[in-house]
Amino acid sequence: MRDHSCTKATAQADHNAGWLEEEGEKPEWSIEGKDARPIRRLTSADLDAAAGELPVPSAMRLLARRRDLQRRIRSATACYLDLGDFVAKTSAEGGYLIPGLRRVP
Repeated sequence: MRDHSCTKATAQADHNAGWLEEEGEKPEWSIEGKDARPIRRLTSADLDAAAGELPVPSAMRLLARRRDLQRRIRSATACYLDLGDFVAKTSAEGGYLIPGLRRVP
């Protein structure tokens, strides 16, 4: 009889985005949103302005520094990177949500 019990899978974060380095740029519908008009693009300066003193994952900081990586991620839902107007406090202790995607109107 085959064992169908679930096993816990663990994944390690790739903070260097190595998998993304292998991808080619997506000329149509990349999340970089070259034709979009975001409130705040995902750039290092805008990420710092949005997050303030909050800790930000290193992978997000890398993506903010490198727009070429942003152009390598295709949006299947016509969304683009936009940090929005504000950071929202969550119900988790010390938790905050930095908006990241906005739908093309």
